[in-house]
Amino acid sequence: MPSDQKELDGLLESTGGLTWSSIIRMSINNVSIRMGRSMITLFGVVLGTAFLMSVITAGLLRSALVQKEASRTAAADAVAQVAAELGTLQGRTLGIIVQQWDDMTD
Repeated sequence: MPSDQKELDGLLESTGGLTWSSIIRMSINNVSIRMGRSMITLFGVVLGTAFLMSVITAGLLRSALVQKEASRTAAADAVAQVAAELGTLQGRTLGIIVQQWDDMTD
């Protein structure tokens, strides 16, 4: 006997001698008989997945908003420092060169 046939025989013995077609037929029959329970289970899985996705999305949005607010605060501080050194900025053109971007984003 080829090794594939031995594996198939082993699988059939582990299923109590049932063939795959009868196992699939029984599964479909059980799902159709117990459709209500299947729908409730499916609904629970969908709701659970939706809840987890909303929690993960809310956390990501919250961290992005905190980071944006920190950037705004840093920019306002930089403008205040420049204004303190140069005086009023009205009517002037100001260029800013950032040399070490990595230090600012950490």
